[in-house]
Formats: sequence, structure tokens, C-alpha cells
Amino acid sequence: MRHEDRQALFRLIARLLGYPDAAWQQAVPALRDAIPHVPDQQIAAHLTRFLDLATEGDPDALRDHYVQTFDFGQATSLYVTYGAYGEQRERGQALLALKQLYKRAGFVMKENELPDYLPLILEFASCAPAHEVEPIFAAHRPAIARIYGELRNLKSPYAYVFAALLLALGQGEREVHDAGEDEPCADGTSSCG
Repeated sequence: MRHEDRQALFRLIARLLGYPDAAWQQAVPALRDAIPHVPDQQIAAHLTRFLDLATEGDPDALRDHYVQTFDFGQATSLYVTYGAYGEQRERGQALLALKQLYKRAGFVMKENELPDYLPLILEFASCAPAHEVEPIFAAHRPAIARIYGELRNLKSPYAYVFAALLLALGQGEREVHDAGEDEPCADGTSSCG
């Protein structure tokens, strides 16, 4: 996949991982329109499946699922250094290294956000040169894979987004198992209907 295509894909995934508030819901048609431009059909299929599941149910149920999964789930936190370090000193060093990398690259991050927030990393990756992005993903790919595994176990629709991300990062389909033997639902349950 060309670097420009990966950048557009990272931007799309960052938005899909945003909190599904009313603005997110209004952006769904534009997000859906971006998927056919993804050159990898497997990745596009995962993202389409996520949007199908995320929009078929009650928006409040999706918001509750998001909060329970990403805000309260330690194993599924979108802060990728948290799973490896928790609140240990090493996490502070990892956060500082990311912050310095962003600064050197001229990337301005929100002051109230930690630099290891996955949607923020993806936003950086959507505008940074490949040589600055690859070390970040190399360092945090195990955490992303771990979150994917947890989401898959929870039968969360967000597993499809993480499967797409792992494929974009070069994981083979064999390593990224199909996210849905039992189809997850927008509320995170496995029984749709």
C-alpha cells in the first residue's frame, strides 16, 4: 500500500475510534464513503462490517459500549502504553519520547491528551513521513494486537477496526483472525436480533 493511502487509512481509523457522539453519528456517511478508497479489500471489509454493526443499533448503546470498553477497560484502553506499563515510571518515559517525537516533527497535539492515545498516534501517522511513523508502530504493535485480542474476546464491533489496523501495519491475515465467528453487535453482545 502506498504511503499516501496508508495516511488516509490512518486518518479514517482515527475517526472511527473517536467517541460516537452526535457529531460522529453525523459523520458516518462520509466515513462510509471513504471506505471504497481503501485499496486493500480485506481492510475495507473489516471497516464496512464495523460501521454496519455500529450503526444498526441504538446510538446510546454504542456510546455505553465505547465507554465501558475503552474508558473503563484496562485491557482495552486506547492509551497504548498503559497495557505494558500501567502507572509505572517506564510509562512516563515512553510518553515523553512520543511527545518529543511529535514536537520534532512539528505535530501539535491537544494539551489535554496524552501522546499514547491511539487515535492521536493515528492522526500523527496520517500526516507524518513513514520514517517517523514506523518506529512508533513497531514499538506499539504488540499493544495494539493485545487490545484487538481483548476486543475479539469481548465480541466488540471495534475488533473489526483493530483487525483493519493490524492488517494495515503489515500483520498477515493469518495473525489477524477474522473478527467474527460469533457476530458481535453494536452493544457488544454476541446475539444480534
